[in-house]
Amino acid sequence: MTAIVACVDGVGHVLLVRQRGGPFAGAWLLPGGGVDDGETLEEALRREMREETGCELAGLRAVARYEVDERTEDFRALVHLFAARAIGEPRPEDGSAFRWASPLDAGFHPALRRELADAGLRSEDDAALERAMRATSVSMRRVG
Repeated sequence: MTAIVACVDGVGHVLLVRQRGGPFAGAWLLPGGGVDDGETLEEALRREMREETGCELAGLRAVARYEVDERTEDFRALVHLFAARAIGEPRPEDGSAFRWASPLDAGFHPALRRELADAGLRSEDDAALERAMRATSVSMRRVG
C-alpha cells in the first residue's frame, strides 16, 4: 500500500517531489510512499512527508484510491490519495528536489494529472486522459 498527498499553497500551487527511485524515478509526483508494517495510512503519509519535504500535514482528508500497475518494473500498488495543507518550509531529501507548480501546467505524467483532477485541482477530459495513460507503461484504476 502507498499513500500520497496533494498539498496546495496560498496561491493554488501544488507541492511536487522528484522521485529518486522505482518505476517513476526522475518524475515529478505528489509526495508520499509506502506504508510500513504496523503503520496506518495517515502515519505513513506523515512520515513520508517529513522525509521527503520536512513538512507536517494539516487538514488531511481522503480523496481517492487507485490500483496502479507499472508493467515494465513489475510494480503494483494500492495507492491512497489524500489532500492536505503543508506546514513548514519544504526542503528536499538527499538526492531529490521539490517544487511548487500550477496544477494546470502541461507536461505532467498522466497519473499525476488523474490525481490532480480527482483532488479537484484541474479539469481533465477523461477520454484524452485515458489515451495519454495508455501511451505509458502505467495503468491506473480508481477503486472504492
